[in-house]
Amino acid sequence: MLLACNSVIFVPTREQVLTPDKVHITYADVNIISKDGVQLHGWYLPAAAPVRGSVLFLHGNGENISNHLAYVYWLPAEGYDVYLFDYRGYGASQGEVDLDGSLTDIESMIAYVAANKTTPQKFVVLGHSLGASMGIYAVSKSAHRQDLAGMISIGAFSDYGAVTRDVLSRSWLTWLFQWPLSLAMDNRFSPKKFVGDISPLPIVLLHSDNDEIIEPYHAAILLQAAREPRFFQALHGDHNQVLNDMNNRRILLKYLSQLIPTSNTPENSNRE
Repeated sequence: MLLACNSVIFVPTREQVLTPDKVHITYADVNIISKDGVQLHGWYLPAAAPVRGSVLFLHGNGENISNHLAYVYWLPAEGYDVYLFDYRGYGASQGEVDLDGSLTDIESMIAYVAANKTTPQKFVVLGHSLGASMGIYAVSKSAHRQDLAGMISIGAFSDYGAVTRDVLSRSWLTWLFQWPLSLAMDNRFSPKKFVGDISPLPIVLLHSDNDEIIEPYHAAILLQAAREPRFFQALHGDHNQVLNDMNNRRILLKYLSQLIPTSNTPENSNRE
């Protein structure tokens, strides 16, 4: 039962399908040691001058950073240093994937960026899907909150049990398993329980209004549970293609420019 739960949340692959240089992006390999000794692999994508700030990107549940590069490869041209890592068990990172270990990995990633960013400004944690959901807990408990300008979540789910039911209910093959597996799911780190603890750091919740994988009701739950400063804006597009849309990119850039380097209170947003 626990193995089945793990496979619903984590779908890692080891093979890298490309490296940033194959799409003409400058990069450097980065290897860090997680707090419990597991070696993690990532990439540093340096910003084009002038540098506006730094972003730590937390990718979703499938494959590895080579498959998620499309979400952030364009940010260096906008002036942002980008750091993206694979959790344990993904890509070239060592170890076997599990939720506790992945959360440990994210704290180690935050610590690395805090110590190695090239600008004095505080940096933003940007997460997508599972990365955003785990990032909510990690940011709320991080020992490096003083180094953060805030968090931007794209397509996060609000609860591990709820998203398990959502996924399993979509197929007649798994429909019968939605309740037993969701009840067995480890929900200690449910995002809706911890999103309020991100305050007084700002939390920006972006979610597609037609997300076919993480349904929009998750964003409403997170927004209600969050505390000020909290911000929501609807995007449009498929879950895994949401940042291919130029308007969605402009929305993300708007919030990044307001959070980095000095603004902690985004304006002109759909604040609730």
